[in-house]
Amino acid sequence: MSDVTRILNEIEHGNQKAADRLLPLVYEELRRLAAHKMSHESPGQTLQATALVHEAYIRLVGEEAQNWGSRAQFFSAAAEAMRRILIESACRALEFLDTKLHIIMLLFAEGCKHFFGPVRASDIRVAE
Repeated sequence: MSDVTRILNEIEHGNQKAADRLLPLVYEELRRLAAHKMSHESPGQTLQATALVHEAYIRLVGEEAQNWGSRAQFFSAAAEAMRRILIESACRALEFLDTKLHIIMLLFAEGCKHFFGPVRASDIRVAE
């Protein structure tokens, strides 16, 4: 049984101090996993690999005791947590862009109204 598996079993049995010993053992591998995940992201991603590691670790070891069973299961769960974090980050970015686009459209409509008079819904055509 590896040190990581042993510590994971201790965490599962409620030893909170074991989590402090786990991070130094898994950090480099989590960092490599995060770097790999980030390499598939589009340019301009604001989330850094280090932040991805920390967020995933908090989700994995944080609130509820988990039954990891083995080192492989822990890293599989870490990869899934990182995937979900990246998806959540992308969704937040899209929501932000959608809000900015909506504001720009409102400002444009107000500008058009100022120069050309009111804009009616029937005047707006959506490209298909």
